[in-house]
Amino acid sequence: MYYKTVRKADKLNKGGILVSSMDRVFKKEFREMVRFRNLHAQKIKLSDIPMLDKEIKEDMSKLVYIKGIDCNYFKELNKKYGFYIKKREMQKRQLLSDGSFRLDEKGNYVYDIIKVPNDSVIIASPTNIKLRYGFKEEGFGYIDYVEREGKRYYYYIIPRKYVFRVNVLALIVSNTRRKVFYKGCKVVCQDGVERYVYIIPYKNVHRADTKILRYFVGGRSLEDALGYMYMYIKFFEHTNMIFNIDLSFLEDGENLTLKEYEGTIEGYDFIGDSFEKEDEEDIIVHE
Repeated sequence: MYYKTVRKADKLNKGGILVSSMDRVFKKEFREMVRFRNLHAQKIKLSDIPMLDKEIKEDMSKLVYIKGIDCNYFKELNKKYGFYIKKREMQKRQLLSDGSFRLDEKGNYVYDIIKVPNDSVIIASPTNIKLRYGFKEEGFGYIDYVEREGKRYYYYIIPRKYVFRVNVLALIVSNTRRKVFYKGCKVVCQDGVERYVYIIPYKNVHRADTKILRYFVGGRSLEDALGYMYMYIKFFEHTNMIFNIDLSFLEDGENLTLKEYEGTIEGYDFIGDSFEKEDEEDIIVHE
């Protein structure tokens, strides 16, 4: 009679014990343990979360892609990335005939002020196009170069229509939920805190409770980001930041350590609009 009263949704293990009952007990004990650790365990700081890669230092929010130029010298920038510089004028060091820079009596550089045409923007690029001295073309120009962390960047003036926004993706871990994302999941950590791993537009990384794990650029960015998201979750498990995922499954498929979320953003193109089409500021979706 006992077996006949068992609901279809319930299953029995080899000992005749209801699996659903066992799951309810396990779920209750798991949640009690998480609440206890939330109250008493030392909290994991975002800055202490382990990384598979080196720390992210670059600001990718101004990354651009250049294409369509048919002007001599400047066409060398086609199909290359650069960084948008939000300035309408810039200082240019005065150059002497021997290739050195002019200095004043105190040994400081002497500058000219270069103004940018309305239909052009300034781009910083690591590519040296080896522009001929005195070369002129409407809408184009060279300003100067800078050295940063052992790398040289050249400042060019380029018409807006050849400069395109890049939809950089960021893989992040956060203490709070997001509303705008491509893919996400919630993980329960050993300190009793629920944290969230998301793939989001890089330009939306603007909150203090967020750590960037990696950014992605290119046509396969979303696929690469998905692969890295699952890789990081396994890495968190391996480093004991989160509970064991396989041991957290219930009979109905629910996992007490990991919960995945489908994205709220549909479609992905890694090359966006040109600077000719919209205002120069990236549009940020605030949450």
